[in-house]
Amino acid sequence: MDQSTFDQLVADVKARTDLVTVVRRHVELRESGNHYVGRSLKNPDTTPSLVVWPDTQKWRDYSGGGAGGGDVFAFVQYARDVPFMLALRELAAEAGVPVPGTSNADLERLHERRRLEELLTEAARHYHQQLRDPMRWDLERERGYTEATIDKCCLGFGAGDLWGHLGELGATDEERLSTGLFVPLGGGRHAEFFANRLVFPYWRGGRVVYLIGRRTSASTDAEWDAAKYRKLPVRSEKHPYISALITNDYFFGEDDANTDGVLLITEGI
Repeated sequence: MDQSTFDQLVADVKARTDLVTVVRRHVELRESGNHYVGRSLKNPDTTPSLVVWPDTQKWRDYSGGGAGGGDVFAFVQYARDVPFMLALRELAAEAGVPVPGTSNADLERLHERRRLEELLTEAARHYHQQLRDPMRWDLERERGYTEATIDKCCLGFGAGDLWGHLGELGATDEERLSTGLFVPLGGGRHAEFFANRLVFPYWRGGRVVYLIGRRTSASTDAEWDAAKYRKLPVRSEKHPYISALITNDYFFGEDDANTDGVLLITEGI
């Protein structure tokens, strides 16, 4: 199964599956405006921390720092602790979508891609938690972002502690380097690529697939850090440790382009 066939399979299953229906098998939901809320399945939850948006078919668990979220496949993984391919096959069977044969090489590639998206998504959430009030206020007053947009897009700040955070969650050295979020310095040392920058995640299908960082007053004056924007690097002779699955062929805000209403296309973010 090539990548385009796989992407079409995922899209077909999503189109025939209602996230709210799937979530209700595990969580008691109540309607709250344009979304649904329920209690977390993973953390002690005195108030409903699980949010489901039926219009975008996305969900997020805000308990415990908001460590879970994404599409319907991610929810099945979250609720039942199963791998992605099992969640895909089960939902495909329910939706009546046939799953073509998949080679071991294809499975390894799909697993690597999903793992990269998990790490990039967790990085974005961690960056978001590091976005302190003074920077949030600056984004609101000086740049016109609303608080809702900052939280929805998970805008964040690179505080320089991401390597340890991902390690605490079980990511290996090789996995962390493969994301492009770090630069090896030798001697077991690593520099965080977006340190001291505002970070803008690119979401696709409820997961982060790419990021860009913007200079701040805390950024260094070093020549390598002088650019106004730094794009997540991709694999090259200079960066052979980055996964070949990290690519810069996404648009910022792709998920919103799939919703009803007026769509504004701009240059830059």
